[in-house]
Amino acid sequence: MVENDKEQQLIGRYSTTGFYDKRFIAQVLEEIHKGMPHRLACKQYNIKPRTLSRWIELNELGFPSNGLNRPATIQFKRSVVRAVESGSLSIKEAQRTYGIGCSQTIKNWIEQ
Repeated sequence: MVENDKEQQLIGRYSTTGFYDKRFIAQVLEEIHKGMPHRLACKQYNIKPRTLSRWIELNELGFPSNGLNRPATIQFKRSVVRAVESGSLSIKEAQRTYGIGCSQTIKNWIEQ
């Protein structure tokens, strides 16, 4: 019975696209905001600490949990690239400022 519950919980984590389901992310963030320690949340929900900290960081920046992994518009990409190429932001700063999950994404946009 406990094993079935664990399997069902893991199935509910993912959306049809293969990414974490936005409801799952919202549920984890809600538990964190209620005071659940990060380490316990990672263990209970079987997620990596870096994933959790990224969700928290994006949430604090004002990006809703349902906005994760959204496609970026051409205008958005250009704004980020301009900020980096002009020297006003480093790649890491642009990543945090614009809520981009991975610095490699920005590097790819610069190369395009």
